[in-house]
Amino acid sequence: MVQPLTAREAETVSLCFSCLERPKSLKGILKMADDLSNRGPKDRNRVNTSEPWELKYWTKEFGVTEDQLKAAAKAAGPMVVDVRKKLGK
Repeated sequence: MVQPLTAREAETVSLCFSCLERPKSLKGILKMADDLSNRGPKDRNRVNTSEPWELKYWTKEFGVTEDQLKAAAKAAGPMVVDVRKKLGK
């Protein structure tokens, strides 16, 4: 069972946390590899056809089907400039 803090302990904790600034928004501060709220790919220089959300992003970006994108990435490699050339975009 957890014991409640004494008044002195609570005051110490309060003082410790009061000097920390809380950001108004966490947007742009916390970045996770699989953060689904971050709509673009993590590395915008590479086409990743293994992740469904990146596949969706790049098919929309290039205006092609998933099969066309996968074939272009397989033939040209993962770099966006090479895939773009292969697709003629």
